[in-house]
Amino acid sequence: MKKRTFLKNQLINAWTECVKYDYPTGVINGERALQACLYHRLINDFKANGMENCRRIFIEPTIDVKGRTSRRIPDMMICDTNNVIAIFELKFHPRVTLSGRFGDALRGGVEKDLDTLLSIAQDLNGVSAKPQADASHIEVSNERYLGVSGASKTYGLASNLMLVWAGIYKRSDRSDASSTERLARVFDDAGVAIQGGFLELHAQTQEEAHPVLVDRYSGWKTPRILDGDATLA
Repeated sequence: MKKRTFLKNQLINAWTECVKYDYPTGVINGERALQACLYHRLINDFKANGMENCRRIFIEPTIDVKGRTSRRIPDMMICDTNNVIAIFELKFHPRVTLSGRFGDALRGGVEKDLDTLLSIAQDLNGVSAKPQADASHIEVSNERYLGVSGASKTYGLASNLMLVWAGIYKRSDRSDASSTERLARVFDDAGVAIQGGFLELHAQTQEEAHPVLVDRYSGWKTPRILDGDATLA
């Protein structure tokens, strides 16, 4: 399956700029601000590459999958003119670690967001326990919108849909950057394949230093690490 290399690089660059320029100035002070900054960086990138008319970003859209009674509300989603091509979950906890106090257990909120991505992956890849569900198309809506141009639209599902995790949290005292939790194991354990790959974008905060960026992508043998003080000062 063809990977979304160009989109992946756009996401990595937009995320790096958020951490490099927006976080140190105090612009990002919550998950909603993180959404706004990432949206702004991505839209600028799309425009710079002449893609503004073939890319649309949804913030906290409601996703209805045919044959399902439950709904999904991811933090962000990118569509081209016809298909969903990327779905995000974001996390902003710069003063606490990604894991809990004991072992490698992830914090409850992290587990919840990963479960959202896992559920979407199961729906979109046809590996759900309910085979009668048809996930070939989904309806995306913004239920709080009122105005011109309908607030909902039906999109197809790109065969190489990419799932993305992006978070800012405190660096663990017991580990170095390279040992950041590999969140893709959640999908591995469930036996779910992500055709477009799973992109992990971690920013580890630390006292009196810039965040360290740790990026992982399906197929990479090792994570990409950017030392905060060396590259983001």
